Amino acid sequence: MAKVLCLSERDVEVIGLGPAECIDLVRKSVQWQAQGLVEVPAKIGVHPPKGRHINAMPAFVSPTHAAGVKWVADFPQNHTLGLPTIHGIIALSDADTGAPLCVMGGSRVTAMRTAAMTAISLQVCASPELQFGTIVGTGIEAWSHSLTLPKALPMLKALRIVGRDLQAAVSFCQKLGSAAGVELIPSADREEAVRQSQVVVTVTNAISQPLLAPDWISAGSTVVVLDNPGKETSLLHSLDRVVVDDRRPFATEEVRRRFPNGVPHIDAEVGEVLASRLPGRTNASERILVMNLGSAGSDVVVASEVCARARKMGIGTTVEL
Repeated sequence: MAKVLCLSERDVEVIGLGPAECIDLVRKSVQWQAQGLVEVPAKIGVHPPKGRHINAMPAFVSPTHAAGVKWVADFPQNHTLGLPTIHGIIALSDADTGAPLCVMGGSRVTAMRTAAMTAISLQVCASPELQFGTIVGTGIEAWSHSLTLPKALPMLKALRIVGRDLQAAVSFCQKLGSAAGVELIPSADREEAVRQSQVVVTVTNAISQPLLAPDWISAGSTVVVLDNPGKETSLLHSLDRVVVDDRRPFATEEVRRRFPNGVPHIDAEVGEVLASRLPGRTNASERILVMNLGSAGSDVVVASEVCARARKMGIGTTVEL
């Protein structure tokens, strides 16, 4: 019988994988993927009504000999029930025997690796003049991005946090406090916050409502849309350059359906930029759009590190299957 380590979301939090460590792990996974060392099939999913979806995301990472799958649900209306928008689990298997090794809560890992991927994308795309950023959203992804971006962008002085209303933004900034390491400025005026920033990240439950307008985006800015880029119909074909974490999903029918005006031309993958095969930013004034749909390779790399630390620290519950 297989002995499987089970880690709750609280266990994952206690293990304490930090933003800088996560950035390093995700950077390695991106570089390995660009070298063809990560097997990442296109994600598949099911689609309960009202804009919900649950995706299966498998990967095998050759350099670390790690195999796993994430089963992740995105239910945008959950906030009305007092529940998280994202639920997920990650299962790791022994790549030699196929035996299950570990099952863990996937929400925190997803938030950490998504923010790390955004951070790496901005390192290769953001203007060297970057000082101010805006995060649109006040959920777990906004939290992880607020902690992670300052670690990757040392020139960043402040982050504007835009909530559904001012109180949501104020509450978010008060709870996070000084942990971000930069000034947090609450705002309910999305347009003003975006116009005053060189980096904009949208992480909201608005999967069909456009949040941005092309004339809000100043020269030299980088925009990262994580809450369904296809909804930003006026923005997609207006910016100068498009960078993604992986081109392949954009060729699938499921993803293409999200873009009613068509998928914009993709200029580069982040891994290609890190490998110096293609440029990220080519001049100081161009406006760049980043559309990262998420790679299971990063999930498996981060989850494997979490599992290894849990075993060393004696955290979690072992069960027999």
